[in-house]
Amino acid sequence: MGWFGRRRIAAALLVLVGLAPSLAAAEDAKLKAVATFSILADLVAQVGGDRVAVTSLVGPDADAHGYAPTPGDARKLAEANLIVVNGLGFEGWMERLIKASGSKAPLVVASKNVKTIAGSHDHDDHDHGDHGHDHGEGDHADPHAWQNVANVKLYVANIRDGLTAADPANAALYTANAAAYTQKLDALDAEIRAGIPDAEVEMTDLAGDKDHWSARVISASFAGMPRVRQHQAVYAALGGRMGGVLHALQLTTAVPK
Repeated sequence: MGWFGRRRIAAALLVLVGLAPSLAAAEDAKLKAVATFSILADLVAQVGGDRVAVTSLVGPDADAHGYAPTPGDARKLAEANLIVVNGLGFEGWMERLIKASGSKAPLVVASKNVKTIAGSHDHDDHDHGDHGHDHGEGDHADPHAWQNVANVKLYVANIRDGLTAADPANAALYTANAAAYTQKLDALDAEIRAGIPDAEVEMTDLAGDKDHWSARVISASFAGMPRVRQHQAVYAALGGRMGGVLHALQLTTAVPK
């Protein structure tokens, strides 16, 4: 490499070194949000956009129910500007962790105002790394409220309101992002219901990837139908479309009990 080439590399390195403090300052300027588990973190990221740095305490492959918090988790809460929990008894360990951390950050309960169902349910009906747990029987509320699209929209609204209260300067951005995300949920839900009129649809976006969806479709018309045909029926209801928000749809189907 000649002298001129070395000069250009040196100049480029100086530019990068000069940019480093400004990039760090931009990251520090973001609102720091901590969510208890990955699905909530995804929702916060959707609403917060590039104005929020969100951290999930429990990763996508971990058990949120039996989770054992670490000292590092307490530090994250202590540094947070906003804490987002599911509520409904889902994170039994969270109250103690917040107290231990000394955090004064506002708390958003994402499930506020959702309609719940009884806690007795088949654990094969959902999958988020929490096999073998029990939230109670009878009248106890099932905390997995995000499996219903109508409830997810309430989660989004509660997160929007929490971000707005913590960061009023970016209220318009949070409102716009929440509205756009809600439209995606409505569109996907409507397409499936139009193709399978008796369908009950539960959807979430897969943790860590906001263009990949997890859907569970329940329909009496699936009775006696091979599983592959059930999946084909759902894809047909969606017009065979696998692009856009359906870039990779993780699908499960079932017959009502």
